[in-house]
Amino acid sequence: MFKKDNFLFGLLASFILTGITFALLFAIWKYLLPASALFTLIKKEALLLMSAIPSILLLRYFITQKLMKTAKGILLFLFAGVLVLFILIKMKVLI
Repeated sequence: MFKKDNFLFGLLASFILTGITFALLFAIWKYLLPASALFTLIKKEALLLMSAIPSILLLRYFITQKLMKTAKGILLFLFAGVLVLFILIKMKVLI
């Protein structure tokens, strides 16, 4: 797939992948689920956490390819994103 071992590349790849995944999940949540009972069960916070799953898989891929600088960038973005998410939930900004 990619053979670029760069910290900033990992940050950028994780940011783009998480953003695209969140946009798709939000579109499904907003436009397809209101007709079902699942709409009331799924919160926006859950969508944000689910959007990190593809970045976790990307992290695993780069670790198995031994591209550690890129993996560190992805891990930093994931850690910082989840930390910010939990702080915003605790401050009740996202509710």
